[in-house]
Amino acid sequence: MHFVFIKLKMEEWLSISSNCIKFITVLNLLALLLITSACFLSGGLSHLLFWFGIADCIFITYLNYKYK
Repeated sequence: MHFVFIKLKMEEWLSISSNCIKFITVLNLLALLLITSACFLSGGLSHLLFWFGIADCIFITYLNYKYK
């Protein structure tokens, strides 16, 4: 029940164009940071950060498709 409420509030907040642009900008910076840090680390953590960055990019693409 709480998840539905949070989802509705998030969609309401993202429907405002300036909020969506700010959120996508922050997510772009996060993806860049994750992928860049994955390049400098070694081991399993680098793979984890890399795939989190890729998942973030996929989520950004979804937001661009849905809210533009």
